Amino acid sequence: MTDKSLGSIILVFSFVFAVVYLVWLFYPTDPGNIVFYAPIINVRWAVVLPILAAVLGLTFIAAWIGWTMITTPAPTTIENMTEEKTDDD
Repeated sequence: MTDKSLGSIILVFSFVFAVVYLVWLFYPTDPGNIVFYAPIINVRWAVVLPILAAVLGLTFIAAWIGWTMITTPAPTTIENMTEEKTDDD
């Protein structure tokens, strides 16, 4: 498996995980409950929002690592570096 394919897998899974987590978090458990309805801010939101920020922050870092793995060129080996050096001479 190459670095680019591994980076693609990490990127896709981080986006999928973030979307699934958001849907799971805000999915109404009661059919009459509206997803973002909070007439009185209660203690639940004081716990949920920092955890949501942490989870989305970690998925952003994973997506960034995947993107970096995709876009970074492969490193040159020592053999290739010596060949390039002799060609320049």
